[in-house]
Amino acid sequence: MSPGHDETTRAPAGAFKPLCDRLMPPLRLRTFFQPAWLPGLASLLLLGLMARVNRVHGTTGDEPHYLVMMDSLVRDGDLLILNNHEREITRDFFGEQLAPHLSHAAPDRSLHFPMTALLLAPAYALDRHDGVLLLLVLLHACAVLWLRAALIHLGIAPAAASAVAFAWLLTVPWSLMALQVYPDSVGLVLVAAVLRLLVGKRWPFLRPILTGLLLGILAALHIKFYPLAIALLVGGIWLGGVRRAWPVMLFPFLLVVALNSVLLAKLYGSFWPWAPYGSFASHGAGGSLLLGLPAYLADLQYGLLPQGPLWLALVPGVVVLARSPDRGPHGRFVWVCLAAGLVHLLAIANTRLDLFGWSTAARNLTVAVPVGVAIAGLGLQATWRRRGFRWFWALLFVWQLALLVVYQFDWWGRYKLPMLLARWLGVPRESVPSFFDYFHPDAPPDPGAWVLFVAFAAIAIILGVLGWRLGRLSPEDRAALN
Repeated sequence: MSPGHDETTRAPAGAFKPLCDRLMPPLRLRTFFQPAWLPGLASLLLLGLMARVNRVHGTTGDEPHYLVMMDSLVRDGDLLILNNHEREITRDFFGEQLAPHLSHAAPDRSLHFPMTALLLAPAYALDRHDGVLLLLVLLHACAVLWLRAALIHLGIAPAAASAVAFAWLLTVPWSLMALQVYPDSVGLVLVAAVLRLLVGKRWPFLRPILTGLLLGILAALHIKFYPLAIALLVGGIWLGGVRRAWPVMLFPFLLVVALNSVLLAKLYGSFWPWAPYGSFASHGAGGSLLLGLPAYLADLQYGLLPQGPLWLALVPGVVVLARSPDRGPHGRFVWVCLAAGLVHLLAIANTRLDLFGWSTAARNLTVAVPVGVAIAGLGLQATWRRRGFRWFWALLFVWQLALLVVYQFDWWGRYKLPMLLARWLGVPRESVPSFFDYFHPDAPPDPGAWVLFVAFAAIAIILGVLGWRLGRLSPEDRAALN
C-alpha cells in the first residue's frame, strides 16, 4: 500500500463509481490532495488563522451567553447564571456587560439549550474561550476528513473528494459558523461524523450505537435539529447493513433524548424539548414557508446562494442521482442525504426570519452542510469535464472566497451584507433589495428580492437541463450501475 493511502482513501467499487469515472477523469490534484492527511492539515492551518481573527474581534450574538453557561458549569457546577453575570463575566468575551438571556420558565436560568454548554465546558475549563476555539478547530478539521471519506464512498476520486471537502470549508455557511460558539457549529460536526459512520465498514455492531448516540445529542442541542436528527435516524435504519440492527441504533437515540428531557424537566420544569422557551409558540413558530423558503435561498443577508453560490452544484448532483437507476447502498446513502437536507430546509424555512437579527448567511442551515456536500460533490464530479462548467464553478468559488476575505477585514459586514453593499455602492440601505429588514420587521419583501430569487431559480433550471443532458447514460453505464 502506497504512503498516504489507508482504507478510507480507496474508492470502493460502488454504484456511482463507474458513472463518475465515465463522466469525468479523476481531478488532477494528486500533488496536494491525494494523501488523506493533507486536507486535514490545511484545514487546521486555515481554521487556526480564522480563530485568531475571531479572538481579536470577540464574540457576537448569543455566543457570550453560551460561554456564561460554560462558566457557570466550570466555576459553580450548575447552570444558575445570575451570579456569573453579576461578576460581569461577559466583559471577558464581549467587551462590555450584557444583560442575561433568562428563560420564561426558570427566571434564574438561561434561555438557551444547555447541551452545547455541557459538551464544550471541558474545553472552557482548559482555557476559557480560547480553549473552546481550539476544540472547534480540531473538530471541524476532522469534519473535513469525514466528509472526504463519505465522498470517496460515492466513487469520487480521493484527490477530488479532498478538494471538494476543503472547498466547502470555505463556503457559506460553514466558513462563517465553524468557530462560532453556537449549537449549529457543534451540530455540523455531529452530522459529518454520522455520515462517516453510515458509510463505514468497521465495527458493524458499534457503528449503529454510535450513530444513535450522536443523533440523540444532535436533537438535544436545539429543538430545531429534531427533524434532521429523526430523518437521519430513519435513513440510517433504512440503509443496508444497519436495517437488521435498527434496535441497536434506535435505543441509544431514545436514551439520549429521554435523558435530555429529564435534564430539561429538572432545569425548567417541563419534559418538552422547547422547555427553555416556555412554549413552542413563543420562539420560532408563526413563520411562512412561502416567504421563508425563497428568503433562505436568495436573500442577500439570510440566504444561501448570494454568499455561497457554489451550492448551485446541488442541482446537477440531484440530476445525477435521478438519472441513476441504482438501488444499492451507495444510491440509498445519497437519497438519505437528499431527504434529510430537504426535511431540515422545510422545517427551518417555516420559522420567523426576524429571530435571526444580526446573523450570518444561512446560519440555521449550517447543521445540514454535510448532507449537502455529498450531493454537491456528485454534481461537481459530473460537470467538471466540460471547460465551461469548470470556469463557472471556479468563478463562483472565487466570488465567495473574496467575500470571506473581505469579512476577515470588515468583521461586521458578515452580519449585514446589504448595509455593506450599500456603503460600497454609495446608495441608501433601502435601495438594496431584501426579503426581510431587521429594522422594519413588518415591511413586505422588496420586489427586487423576488427578482434575485427568480434569477437564481433560472440559473438552477439551466444547470438542471445541462446536467440532465450530461447525465444521459449509455447502455454500458446502465449495466455498470445495475
